[in-house]
Amino acid sequence: MHWVIVAGLAGAYQYFENINLPTLGEFRTLWRLDNTTFPRGKTDLRDELLPPLSDFLPENKVQDETWLQPDGTGYITKYDLSSWIRTQTYYGVYGKGFGSWYINAGKDYYNGNHLKQELMVSLFFVVSRVYTSNIPNRSTANLRPVMQSSST
Repeated sequence: MHWVIVAGLAGAYQYFENINLPTLGEFRTLWRLDNTTFPRGKTDLRDELLPPLSDFLPENKVQDETWLQPDGTGYITKYDLSSWIRTQTYYGVYGKGFGSWYINAGKDYYNGNHLKQELMVSLFFVVSRVYTSNIPNRSTANLRPVMQSSST
């Protein structure tokens, strides 16, 4: 993982270059941020307070990453702030005067079609960025252009 930080620019950029790993089908970066500084989550579909950590009681865990709310009125899941890739412009967590956002330059590194959904903001105040395409190992990848022909 590489970071690009420029003086005077409010933000940081990251990129991933696969050099020493095998070909990857998926690569995720996850950020666990302070829930008192970043208490809200936002996608293009939802903008709301995230549940406090005190709501995740071990005795209320139903399955996978799903919990019964402490008052029994519903469920909390890691999919609550998932969204459609095709409609997403930015997503993240924020609070008063602070935010952590992913603003994608494009969607070409996501696999799937226009109906693909992805976790954008997940439980425990995690902002997730997922690269889900064939990520070859640069040191062993055949980097020659591929010629394709079609017959009519």
